[in-house]
Amino acid sequence: MALADPSVAPARSDSPVDRRRILTGAAWATPAIVIGMAAPAAASSGGSSTPQQPGALALVSASAERVILFGFNAYTARATAVFAGAAGSASVTGVRMRISFDSGRAGATAPTIASGSTGWSFSATTVTGSRRHYDFVYSSPVSAPSGATTALEISFVGTWRFGASERVDFQAFGTSQNVNVQSSVFSDHDLD
Repeated sequence: MALADPSVAPARSDSPVDRRRILTGAAWATPAIVIGMAAPAAASSGGSSTPQQPGALALVSASAERVILFGFNAYTARATAVFAGAAGSASVTGVRMRISFDSGRAGATAPTIASGSTGWSFSATTVTGSRRHYDFVYSSPVSAPSGATTALEISFVGTWRFGASERVDFQAFGTSQNVNVQSSVFSDHDLD
């Protein structure tokens, strides 16, 4: 076998594969390599678990009543906060309940929490406009399925004032997946 002389240029080939076809093939192959290298990093970033959606709260059995005893008005209000998120949603922590009366009916003294209201504690009383708010905190998270707080029942002796609002508002609040969640406001108008 004879060795080729390096000083002699090779003859042009008429074969179907020439330099232009090789460059064209390389140009089409390069993006496929780049995309192929990026795919594993994107695929591994999602992890194997699906992130949970934030949970939600709703109110049930909310009611208020007034009883006249020896010239005093004894007010009672009760409500339960329940988990209202979709199946598999994250728990709601830091559950709070706000019960609001007309400030002419309710004073700044903390209401009494009924003995069956396990896990609830009084937090604060504030006034916004003509409404007095009593705020309470629940000691445990609420989660699916069908999680709920114990019923919060409060009572206090207040005044009756002609023309004062008869409405009592209830609302529950909490945090789920670092998102603030709250129930709709429920109002009871049956105090008188």
